[in-house]
Amino acid sequence: LPWDGGQLTGWSLNKVQKEMPEVYQKRFVERNPDFKVPDGESLNDRFQRVKSFLADVVAKHANEQIVVVTHGGIIDDLFRNARSLPPTQLT
Repeated sequence: LPWDGGQLTGWSLNKVQKEMPEVYQKRFVERNPDFKVPDGESLNDRFQRVKSFLADVVAKHANEQIVVVTHGGIIDDLFRNARSLPPTQLT
């Protein structure tokens, strides 16, 4: 369940800041929830996708213990969904 980073996939934050400063500002500084990275998804897109994934997993595995392996951004979205927090609220 990776984040669709579009053209930023594989780039370091330093590279994004140097080569696409407007993208860096909107996505990583302002955390604009509706800003889509080039050929990728917005924070809201990812948040809704994770929310849907979580609902599907809960429905399919009721009363079971499961393990979900992913990275920090998705874990952050899972936490926000579990706590009913919006994708823009810093935790």
